[in-house]
Amino acid sequence: MERNRKITCERFELEFRHDGKIASTGTGGFCLETPDGMVVTPNDTYVEDGRLIVPFGVGDYTRVEFQTDARRDYIGLELVAVKNLPKMRMRLVLEMTEEGIECLPHRYTVVRKGNRLIWDGLDTGEWGGFSLLKPTDEADRDETLYAVWGEQKITHPKTPDGKWDEKRARAWLDAIDEEFPGSMFLTTYASTMGVEAGSWDELMYCTDFAIRHHAAGIYLMPWIWRDGFWPVALSEDEVNTRIFPEGRKSLLAYAAYLRSHGLKLILHNVCGGIGFRDKNYVLNGIDERLASWGAGRLEQSVSADDTTLLFRPDPGTVLPLNLASYTGSMDARMADQPFLYSFFGFHIIAVDNELIRVGRFETDGEVWRLTDCIRSYGTDFSDGFSPRDKDLSTAASHAAGARVRGLVDTYGVNLIPDPKSDMLPEMARRFADGILNEPQSCCAVFDGMEIHSALCRFGQEEFPDLVYSMTDHPVAVITSMARPPRAYFEHNFARVRNKVSGLGFGYAADLRLDRPSWTASTLVSVNFTASNNVANGCDVNSVRDHHTGVTREMIDRHGLAEATMELLEDWRRVSMRLTPEQRESLRRTEYPHHPLIDSGNHPYSPYVQTLTKTDAEYIITPKAVNGLVSDDPYAQKMWTRFGQEQGVVEMRTYFRIGERVRLRNICAEQEPTFMCRVMSRMKNDDPKNIPLLKPGTELINDTDTRVGFVDGVLTLDGVNNGDKPRYEQKRLIRWKPAQSGQRGLVWDGITMRETGGILDMSHARGVGMTVVGDGSGAVLVFSIAGRDYPVRVDFVGERLIQIPNGEYGWSYPSWGWSMLTWKFIDYAAVPELRISLGRIDPHTAPHIVVKDLVALHETPATLKDPVFTLNGGTLRVLGTVCTDEQLAFEGGDQVGVYDLNWNLLRTLPVEKKDFRQTAGEGELTVTAAEGGDGVWLEYAQFTSDTDHIIRLPR
Repeated sequence: MERNRKITCERFELEFRHDGKIASTGTGGFCLETPDGMVVTPNDTYVEDGRLIVPFGVGDYTRVEFQTDARRDYIGLELVAVKNLPKMRMRLVLEMTEEGIECLPHRYTVVRKGNRLIWDGLDTGEWGGFSLLKPTDEADRDETLYAVWGEQKITHPKTPDGKWDEKRARAWLDAIDEEFPGSMFLTTYASTMGVEAGSWDELMYCTDFAIRHHAAGIYLMPWIWRDGFWPVALSEDEVNTRIFPEGRKSLLAYAAYLRSHGLKLILHNVCGGIGFRDKNYVLNGIDERLASWGAGRLEQSVSADDTTLLFRPDPGTVLPLNLASYTGSMDARMADQPFLYSFFGFHIIAVDNELIRVGRFETDGEVWRLTDCIRSYGTDFSDGFSPRDKDLSTAASHAAGARVRGLVDTYGVNLIPDPKSDMLPEMARRFADGILNEPQSCCAVFDGMEIHSALCRFGQEEFPDLVYSMTDHPVAVITSMARPPRAYFEHNFARVRNKVSGLGFGYAADLRLDRPSWTASTLVSVNFTASNNVANGCDVNSVRDHHTGVTREMIDRHGLAEATMELLEDWRRVSMRLTPEQRESLRRTEYPHHPLIDSGNHPYSPYVQTLTKTDAEYIITPKAVNGLVSDDPYAQKMWTRFGQEQGVVEMRTYFRIGERVRLRNICAEQEPTFMCRVMSRMKNDDPKNIPLLKPGTELINDTDTRVGFVDGVLTLDGVNNGDKPRYEQKRLIRWKPAQSGQRGLVWDGITMRETGGILDMSHARGVGMTVVGDGSGAVLVFSIAGRDYPVRVDFVGERLIQIPNGEYGWSYPSWGWSMLTWKFIDYAAVPELRISLGRIDPHTAPHIVVKDLVALHETPATLKDPVFTLNGGTLRVLGTVCTDEQLAFEGGDQVGVYDLNWNLLRTLPVEKKDFRQTAGEGELTVTAAEGGDGVWLEYAQFTSDTDHIIRLPR
């Protein structure tokens, strides 16, 4: 008798062949996949008594079973049985090839990739179902989704009685529309003001500034409301009393104050980790539910000062293997414990109630030898945020036979819950109630959600799934995975998806004071950020310092603080008036080839869309930065860009008084505008320069470059036989500074480490050297931690080189900005010096000699009557300008002179004669009547594209 292979609902029917393939296409369907690529197809797929049976192998005793639920508009299937599969790791796959039918997973345990569903937890019992839909259009799909969500086994938000149905699903979506009118980004990262504060008074001062300028909400990083970026001593939902005087009570009062003024609250959270000094889970007894890779006993007793321990592991305990690289997704890992992904560690152990960090494991034999141990770990610099806490030391003597547990840490800064214990839902409840429900926060921030994937295949999805099931009001969501967690089912609906999908990422505008390693933000960066958001449909009213939040000092000291907020308000009003065609015309942002490794995939643009206004209209004018002309075939374009977490990287041209530079103008000929900062005088023979590479310095070579070093002269020999440039950014030739200052603390990106050899470059940020070039075109890069000093060796013979600062490399066409350079660095505490052949062109073998490498002493200067000569025309500034003053020319007969934070100091008259930038290439020289010898300038020149102006009535 022919078996039934059809599943039917009122709207459509799906039929399988006996081999599990889709009958209508003869392709796709069910199969099993093994880690080594073997594919097993079913032998006799059929439907019986409301179950879809998919057998594998001869007979049907090895099979999977789905309970079917045929509704009016869709078919639900839930995996309910997995019988007699081999012990080897296998994945169940369904590929849907029938046109018009969509597969919709019910749980995070079912991963959808294109038209494939993948069950990767068959051996763990972590199953889950899916629904088959065949909608006629977007609106019909949403209607079907209400029924699916209300009727199938799908995670849903918290309700008073715990019940959920289609009616409540509809009410939830209505509540989202009410909570988030317009773009869902309205109250997330792109529409709030990040606040940095050290006290309650400062927090309220910044908050009232945000209220005055109609910000949508306040964004607080964890170190503001808790105690560090990662939890340190406070648990998931605990609130510090340093800023919030009464802890949680003050936080709830603050949230109510925001709501009373129409602002929302976002509490950034790095989710579910446990700090090394957590009083709830560590200091008052190390919780048994922390994730562990194994256990055992002390073989011999130890004192509180011993740094070597003898450890007898329990049977089956082995050291985990850290996977330095992995090509699969976290949800599809082909190996379980004892494999750990690269950002997990296993060097922390618990002996009784003391945390100890093991320096080295010697595992030969039945008893392991643990050496170079740090006792009472976590109370002495280990978290990277707090001072030494000797009073919290738990170092103690331990008897032979004392219990030892190997703990899993993440990023070296937190312990994590065992995902199979009740600690994970406990942390999720603290998140849901303490961070979302009680303060009615508008956004769930799952930064670091990947930390829960150490010992559990679906841990990074299970944690937000638990939080979502405990959340009692609609929230937007931000994750470290750049997508919503799969539990947030509302993102499947078009009415929600249209708020967030296709809109582009919402960026926050910069409000940044001047630092030695980065100049103060300008309205150029605000316009660039806001125009990108507006062009892509995101609402705009967000501002922050991209390293921290806005502080009282920034509000009080930045000359453009008020103008920044007013400009964002104007962009927001403009956004409401733009037509789709006008938004499209704003999309001049491009995504060109990124020549450097790790240079990001965020917007680059030759234009900054600049918003101005008159009494009658708003005017959006595309302005181009006139970048350096380069004959380097591998040069990158000098375009304004969004630099990942760094914020906007504004392109600058660096040159000395008297030098000629070629600038390219992509607009018509016109009088340009410009900004120009006067830097310091630097000379290679200044006796105050700091030698950086002395004879006898010990070099460590991590590169493929052959290095010779004799009497302080460095010889670099590299080779590239390939057809593409080879970039060397991470592997470098490195050495400690020859001038060794006091020992101190250095932030290495994860923790604070104590080190010697600290070099103070705070008054010598430039670098000078003599380079003997070979004309190979290689880019020689001298580096300090977080900054690059590049030199293109397109010359032959000896040349004296000067580079004014580490930021110079960001705008250098032959090198450019990279995510490997940091937001802000401390020139006063340089722990290491580096050099490399950063780029080697195809089919070249550069031979380059470097000598007399020095940090250039900065001498303040005063320029009298500087003259800007552009293509033969001139603009003469009548007056004096000093180091660390900035000129801004916006047309007319005067320039503004500003301090480094754009506070107006004075205006000076100018004399102009044919001061114009030609279309295409032009030549610029700056001279001064007095004081210009060896003085560097930081310059940005702008021209307008008048053919693409947008005008809107106010």
